Amino acid sequence: MRIRALLISLLMSGLLAGCGNEPGESAQPAAAEARKTPVQVEKARLEAVERTESAVGRLESATSPMLTAEVAGRITRLLVDTGERIEAGQLLAELDDEPYRLAVQAAEAEMGRLRSLIANGERQLQRQRQMLAENFITQSAFDESEAQLAALRQQLQGARAQLARARRDLGKSRIEAPRAGVIDERLVAEGDFIAAGQPLFRLIGGGGLRARLPFPETVAARLRVGQTVRLRTPLEPGTVQEARIDELRPGLNQGRAMEAIVNLPADTDWRSGASVRGTVVLARREAVTVPEIALVRRPAGNVVYVLEGEQARARTVQTDGQQAHRAVISAGLEGGETVITDGAGFLTDGAPVSVQERAE
Repeated sequence: MRIRALLISLLMSGLLAGCGNEPGESAQPAAAEARKTPVQVEKARLEAVERTESAVGRLESATSPMLTAEVAGRITRLLVDTGERIEAGQLLAELDDEPYRLAVQAAEAEMGRLRSLIANGERQLQRQRQMLAENFITQSAFDESEAQLAALRQQLQGARAQLARARRDLGKSRIEAPRAGVIDERLVAEGDFIAAGQPLFRLIGGGGLRARLPFPETVAARLRVGQTVRLRTPLEPGTVQEARIDELRPGLNQGRAMEAIVNLPADTDWRSGASVRGTVVLARREAVTVPEIALVRRPAGNVVYVLEGEQARARTVQTDGQQAHRAVISAGLEGGETVITDGAGFLTDGAPVSVQERAE
C-alpha cells in the first residue's frame, strides 16, 4: 500500500510539473526522477533451511488401562466422573460389601470351630497314646484317631485360605485407582449390578501421550525413526512440542502408507483424543532465501529483481518451497545480493528504481 501511494504521488507530481513549466532542459531531471519506481530492498540470506512434511493425526494415551471390577456386586457409591484427574490409590467407587463381610465372618467362625476340634483331638490322641502303651486300645484305633486329627489340620489350612480370599474380596469391593491419571470414560452408574471382570472406567495418563501421524506413500520412503517432529494442537495454538519419531507402522487406512508414532514429553498436558499437526524435518541444508514478496511469478517462470545501481535487473530463479514466509532459492541467486521486495511486482527488466527507506 505504501509503495502504491508513492507511485500515485510521483505520477501526479510529474503531471503537475509538465503542466506548470515551459519546455526546456530544466524539466528533464524531474521527469527522469518521476519515471523511477519507488521500491524497498533487502539482501538475500544464506541460511539453514529445512525440508519438511506435515500430517494431521490424533493424540492418544500411550497406555489406556481399562479398570474392571474384580468382584461382583451392586454399586453403592460413585466418587468420580469423566474428565476428573485422579491419584494412585484414590477411592473411585464402592460396592455393596455385606455379602463379603458375611463371608469373612463365616470363614472366621469355621476356623474357630476347626481349632476347637483340633485342640480336642490332640488331647484325645495324647490319652490314647497312653492307653495304647498299656494295651487298652488297639493300634488300628490309635491310627484312626491320628488320621482324623491330621484331616482336621488340613481343613484348617483350607479355612485359612478361604478367610484370606473372603478378606481380599471384601477389600476389592472398594475400587481404587491403580495409578494417577484422568478418567477418560465412566462406563457404569450408581445402582448398577456389575459382574467380576466388567469394565468400570477407562483411564488415561500415567504412561504419557503419543501422536499417530498418517503419511501418504509419496512421503513414507523418506521417513526415518529418530527424525525431529514439531507438534501443534488446536487446543493450545501457541504451544509447540518437539519430539522424535519413535516408531513407523504400516498404515491401515486406504491411501496412508505409513504411520509415524511420536511419544510426547512426559510433562505434556494435552488431551488424549485431540487432533494434532506434526511437521517432520526430513533434511537440513544451507540455501539462499528471500522474502516471499520479492518472488514474482512471470509466464516464463519465477523472477526476482536484483538492484544494480539505480536499475532493477530481472533474474530467473528456481525455488524449493518456503520457510517462515521466505522463498527458498535453489538456483539463480547468491546470498548477499540485494533484491527488491516491495514494488517488485510493478517492475520490468532494466526499470529505473528509487530505493525508499523502510519505515520503522
